[in-house]
Amino acid sequence: MRLTVIPDDDVVVIDGDARKVDCAPLRLSGVHAVQWDGVEGAVEFKRGSQVALASVLPGYGRYIDAHAQRRAADDAAAAAAAASSSRRDVFAELDSLRALVGALDGK
Repeated sequence: MRLTVIPDDDVVVIDGDARKVDCAPLRLSGVHAVQWDGVEGAVEFKRGSQVALASVLPGYGRYIDAHAQRRAADDAAAAAAAASSSRRDVFAELDSLRALVGALDGK
């Protein structure tokens, strides 16, 4: 798993999938970015220093979890929008068919 956290933008990117996530605790700690490539990574601070991380990501699991929750919420909203759109399409098709039947009945 590749992880990038950009606190100033409240963005967490996991394997190329970016989601808005509250990163206030990192922002308040002066973190500029967190980079993780699945094996190793680093925390970059705004004051210019960089700290290498060990082979685990202590303390960053909450951002991974928040990303998953945001993704689930975004996916659910997209599915609801698609279902609503599909219903509108069905009703529009029914209206078209009613109009056609009405036109045929009028002949």
